[in-house]
Amino acid sequence: MLEHRTTLRVVTFNIHHGADAAGVLDLERIAHVLEQLRPDLALLQEVDRFWPRSGGVDQPAVLADALGLHAEFAPAMTLPSDPPGGPDREYGHMILSRWPLEQVHRIPLPCAPGEEPRMLLHARAAVPGGPVTVAGTHLDPASAEARLAQVRAIIVELPAQDGPVILAGDLNEAPGADSLALLQRRMSDAWEQGGDGGEGLTFVGDGTDPHAARIDHILTSGLTCTSACVAEAGRGASDHLPLLAELRMP
Repeated sequence: MLEHRTTLRVVTFNIHHGADAAGVLDLERIAHVLEQLRPDLALLQEVDRFWPRSGGVDQPAVLADALGLHAEFAPAMTLPSDPPGGPDREYGHMILSRWPLEQVHRIPLPCAPGEEPRMLLHARAAVPGGPVTVAGTHLDPASAEARLAQVRAIIVELPAQDGPVILAGDLNEAPGADSLALLQRRMSDAWEQGGDGGEGLTFVGDGTDPHAARIDHILTSGLTCTSACVAEAGRGASDHLPLLAELRMP
């Protein structure tokens, strides 16, 4: 019989298609960072499948295999193979889970014409003691109006879920933004609840970027964040840092 879980370790991490802060491809480094963080659930953004820029590999499969975790992938963008004749190129985000993922849904989000498509991926993780809905997304970086529309669509989709819910990802919104505030009125912000009181900067570029910001977030309902930190283990592995939260189960 599986032991009832009282705490979940949750990570959100924009992995920059496996390229480090200097732009050097190193997916193995991403896997090593995640291995160090020991997540029960990890939500990753900017994940490639079969792109030449990332060695043509199936990154979701490589990471799931390296970490021994269950995985689901949502391609927000699909393009013909390059060169022709191979599998389509896909780019999106994924969920990694210590437990099987069930009732998987891939929901397109509204976006402006000509802009990169956006997606909500959510599933039920079969956590011992009770299932948890896990949702990941990556919102539009350019338009606050688009992000607000995307958040409204997410809010419509997620209330139908029973039990605890985790929403995490690169929301491209700093504290105080309208779309983030809309979510915070309905869910608890892990950093606000369990952070160390620091800035919590997750987008850091190459380490000298003047636009460093807290734009990656973990939000919950039906769970309590007991601690949250920006994981220094990931510094330099991407242009973002991982955000790690420990969440207490009901």
